[in-house]
Amino acid sequence: MVNEVKSLPDPLDVVLDFIGERFADFDPNDLSTETPDDGLAGRLPFATAYALPGEADRFGARWTVDLSVFDSTYRGARDKARAIENELLGYPFRVSSGGRSVLVDMVEAASPTVEVPWVADSPIRRFQGTYTISIRR
Repeated sequence: MVNEVKSLPDPLDVVLDFIGERFADFDPNDLSTETPDDGLAGRLPFATAYALPGEADRFGARWTVDLSVFDSTYRGARDKARAIENELLGYPFRVSSGGRSVLVDMVEAASPTVEVPWVADSPIRRFQGTYTISIRR
């Protein structure tokens, strides 16, 4: 008999689903893995996530995610990004992602959230943090 191992959830889905579950300020359509081609006007606040290479084994996975939060003001973007970071660092927790419950058992802020440049002469502000996230199957 062969032990069937479920595939790992998509790391970006886990992070974006986490934000969608815990932060009512974000419309589910404004959580994405890419910035919309038509820009962010009218879609703020907005969050994007990008996964960097990680590692996985039979029991779980560990990967690094860049998370950007956009808003119309410095304070709005900063406060939302910091609130997300604080919740992430409150591990362990469960996230409903991909039709199942995922245990996030460790989060480290590899680079805590800071303002990073966005489009020149744009009123939109962006805060970004980099997080290493560990999950269990």
